[in-house]
Amino acid sequence: MYIKAGIQFRSDDSSFTDRIIAALSFIGCEGIEESAHTIDGWFRAEAFSEKTLREVLSPFFREDSFFSLEIESVPEVNWNAEWEKNFPPVVINQDCRIRAPFHHFPVDCTYDIIIEPKMAFGTGHHATTFLMLEELLKTEVAGTKILDAGTGTGVLSVLASMRGASLVFACDVDKHAVDNAAENFRRNKISNVKLIHGSVKEISETGFDGILANINKNVLLSEMPHYAHHMKEGGSLLCSGFFREDAEEISKMAEKNFLELSHMSAREGWAALYFRKKNQI
Repeated sequence: MYIKAGIQFRSDDSSFTDRIIAALSFIGCEGIEESAHTIDGWFRAEAFSEKTLREVLSPFFREDSFFSLEIESVPEVNWNAEWEKNFPPVVINQDCRIRAPFHHFPVDCTYDIIIEPKMAFGTGHHATTFLMLEELLKTEVAGTKILDAGTGTGVLSVLASMRGASLVFACDVDKHAVDNAAENFRRNKISNVKLIHGSVKEISETGFDGILANINKNVLLSEMPHYAHHMKEGGSLLCSGFFREDAEEISKMAEKNFLELSHMSAREGWAALYFRKKNQI
């Protein structure tokens, strides 16, 4: 059984819609359908909390007087059918394609990644995932040790492995995400990933050449010292999951942890930041 959260609002601001979708994704929403002024999200009944949902949506109620929420129980959803109708493959820089198993194409790009469509976050459709994938394609990762914090579907770990990373650690606090990532690693024949149910705080390994973190702003701020601790000097942190106006706050916290901003990229109001760890001597 699933719980469907039907959301209606007045705003024509695309960032308003993106923020709602991001909020739903970060509290375990497993399917999203979007149309003009309406977003429907699906949650597993056993993991659903109406209190949590209303808490994360409360800022939107204050911003839009027309904002409304309806909650109902629905039968199991055929996610493959839903995604086939609503989510085309994502192509990034002509080098990388993210597709579902039901999308059939010739292997005509360098990185052909198959993601089983069981989650709404981590397929490349959302701007933050697109930004992370785009930046990862520009980053030299061959022979490196990578940490993918908050792996979601595992798509970033898959690309890092395909691009030659020698070892990838992937972690997520959501057990459904961990199970989904494990399936996607097998589907893409990825064997050099160590998958962990938990946050970066549960990882004892250090000396990472690069850390990938597509999470939300509050988690990034709280975990920044851990990223710095796990990273070797000269290593990199690529992070997203926040709006462009939050980039300064993220950068200040990074600077406190000896991480120097290299550059920022942006898409549809969202941002990605690339940092290097400075020598602390």
